[in-house]
Amino acid sequence: MQAEEPTPQKDLAWADAILATKAKEQTFNCLVCGSKNVTLDVKTQRVYCRMCSTFTRNVFERPMPVDKLREMERLPQETAVEMLADILASFQHVHFKHRLDDAVRKAQGCFVELVLGHTPVALEAVRCVVTRFGFTDNLEGVMKAIRAIQEHAKDDAVVLDGLEHLRILFSPQNQFQAGPWPHRRMSMVDMAVEDALQLQDEARVVEAARQVQLQRDADVKKLEEMAQARRMQALVRAKKVARGLDPNQLYIPTIRRHPPASVVLLAGRSAFVSVVADHSDTYAWCWNGMPLADDSPGFRGVHTALLTIQFFTKSMCGAYTCRCANDDGSIESTVCLVSTVTLQPKMLQRMPTPHVVHSLALQDHVICLRTLHGITFTTPLSVASPLRVAAAESTAAIDAERVEAVAATRRTTFFSGLANGVVRVESVHIMTPMEKDAASAASAAAVGKRKASLPRAAAASTKPTAYVTGGHTRRVTTSLAHVKCVALLGDDTWLLVSDLDHTILLYAIGQDGVVDALPALSMVTPKHKRIDLVTASPSLPQFAVAFHGLQMLDVVLVTSQHALRHVELPLPRRVSCMAFASMGSQVAVGEKGVQHGHLRLVNAETKASNWTAPAHFGAVQFIRWIPRHVFFFTLGTDRVVKLWDAMKHTCVLHFFVALRGAPSDIAVACDAATMDCTLLVATYAKQMERWTIDSLVSLLESVRVEHAYAIVLIQKQWRGALARWRLWRK
Repeated sequence: MQAEEPTPQKDLAWADAILATKAKEQTFNCLVCGSKNVTLDVKTQRVYCRMCSTFTRNVFERPMPVDKLREMERLPQETAVEMLADILASFQHVHFKHRLDDAVRKAQGCFVELVLGHTPVALEAVRCVVTRFGFTDNLEGVMKAIRAIQEHAKDDAVVLDGLEHLRILFSPQNQFQAGPWPHRRMSMVDMAVEDALQLQDEARVVEAARQVQLQRDADVKKLEEMAQARRMQALVRAKKVARGLDPNQLYIPTIRRHPPASVVLLAGRSAFVSVVADHSDTYAWCWNGMPLADDSPGFRGVHTALLTIQFFTKSMCGAYTCRCANDDGSIESTVCLVSTVTLQPKMLQRMPTPHVVHSLALQDHVICLRTLHGITFTTPLSVASPLRVAAAESTAAIDAERVEAVAATRRTTFFSGLANGVVRVESVHIMTPMEKDAASAASAAAVGKRKASLPRAAAASTKPTAYVTGGHTRRVTTSLAHVKCVALLGDDTWLLVSDLDHTILLYAIGQDGVVDALPALSMVTPKHKRIDLVTASPSLPQFAVAFHGLQMLDVVLVTSQHALRHVELPLPRRVSCMAFASMGSQVAVGEKGVQHGHLRLVNAETKASNWTAPAHFGAVQFIRWIPRHVFFFTLGTDRVVKLWDAMKHTCVLHFFVALRGAPSDIAVACDAATMDCTLLVATYAKQMERWTIDSLVSLLESVRVEHAYAIVLIQKQWRGALARWRLWRK
């Protein structure tokens, strides 16, 4: 059946012009109310009625096809196949076929003329079809329509064959192949199968080549690893030979000294954990099993034998171990448990005394009790039991058999001032029982402990009691009317004697402990300066004097030429008590405030006030330093005992002591070997209390280790600076 001839273009243009003219001349009517009082919006092609205020559409509107929305949508499969069939059928039309043949004939083999004559006719044939499917009548619409068809050219042989035929029709160098399009379907399917098989063969060959290359790379890598292992083995042997070791023997690291089992710290303190190992090349510290990173905050020396905790916090608590390794193997140290300290005060015993104790003196495990009835001596072990004081004058009262069973172990010298201006020098012997008596005393104490029902008996120590016996006694006559203050300064090289009025005398002590008969130095204050308090430095030849009613502190230094050098330090308040540190030139001063007693730390050398803070509600009565440490106790009128850290300037512990009477004096004992700290508090009610603090031993030990390592680091820095200076001199 012959297809109908298409309408000429000039007829289509004439029809469009007639419709546009009718649309402009037509008097529109409202589709709602039928009124003719309407207006046409040319931009939106909407009719607006002025009577009913409604919008209706323009029935004469002929919008041009717009594919902007259609290109975002996917054409259905049936529509795409239909549009492709219509495009190929348009090339079979007599009109377009005649025009294409005419363009090929006019070109006469010229490629440019062929393109200029053939391509516009082919595009026109496609445009007349795609406009019926919503695409624009231009080149862009043709391209979009072909892309919409190509979206379905996946596994559809019909669409693939049609697109191949359309490509041939658009090529001007190919002769037009007559015949209907669907007759070539099977040939295109066979071609697609052959192409797929060829692609599979090519992929198989590429995969085989890739596997061969991977195998070659693996072999090369294995050979490199074997060569690297041989090089490392040769390097290890060379290291051993350079160190003078046998290269054929394994030297696994061995730890000579493990870290401490536990370290107890306060917040803000520093800690040093070290390990000593042989044949170790690398060190790695671990926290709770996890290796510490180099940039771990608060830690230093993570990959060295010395781990430094610079600023301890609660989050750093845990188990620390050190992994020591070399080329032959590795070993891990024992666990060091780092934890925060929990200080708990505990009263061991409250015991009565025969008389009121006005002052306590503690030295080398000997306690000197001064009363109005004389001076008696005892030991901390004797204080733990029912108080038995052996005076120097009553040495003969001890049983002769008992004397034979004891052995003298220590000897201590005490200086006491008398009311007649005489200083009495007493040499005291400390005698401990033998092992047999110690065992019997321990068993008896254990039985008594089981039978006791009172807390003070239950808290009594089971250790054997030491005996204090008096030795020889000497007297040093002074020019003072009465002696109220006696103190030792400068590592027991000077004896200070004062009447707490206007005079201070200094006696030199020889290396054999003999005090000179005459004073070497003397100090007399003016009349308006009456001496109120005197404290001496145990380690340095200096002492401090506080005057009655004056807000100042006079620090006196004994020079090497046996002269006195005075340094006056003004204070904002009057002094209630003061004490020199056991090491260094730091003075702890208690000041009387309006409501609170203030505590101040003053450096006697630099004249600087390092720290001040309110300490007690009321005046500070007593200040006692722990020997060989930077901690000290204070006792105020509020009956509160506080433990202070002079290095960190903080209060570590405070507790209330329920005293029956006002405190007369306090003393602090610290064993140099075990660091067991004991606090003795004497009252005017003829009582004495013995206090101890749990975990304080661990705290003092950690602080001692911290100071020891700090001194070592300072010595290293000084030696390095000295070596650099000597090199610079050369």
